[in-house]
Amino acid sequence: MSAVETLVTGIFSSVIIALLIAMFVSQRRQLDQMRNEMAEFKAEMRAEIAELRAEFKAECTELRRAVMAVEKDTAMLIGRLLPEDEVLSRITNRPEPVS
Repeated sequence: MSAVETLVTGIFSSVIIALLIAMFVSQRRQLDQMRNEMAEFKAEMRAEIAELRAEFKAECTELRRAVMAVEKDTAMLIGRLLPEDEVLSRITNRPEPVS
């Protein structure tokens, strides 16, 4: 092999190695970018889930208050319509007192 052929082969090999390194760096940047995007997406989803949980909890609390109000109103209505012993037996699921 002549010196020119060796030089051309060396240059050609260096160019191929440089291209491979450039491709690797490019792929690495894309991977890093995808990881960052995934991390942002996860953070957004966690925030959205937390917001939905808070809304759900607030709605549950509101429903509990509404149920308690209905129970209270029902108890007052039953108290007006039925004798006290019968109301107590219905509330506690005890048998009605025998008269």
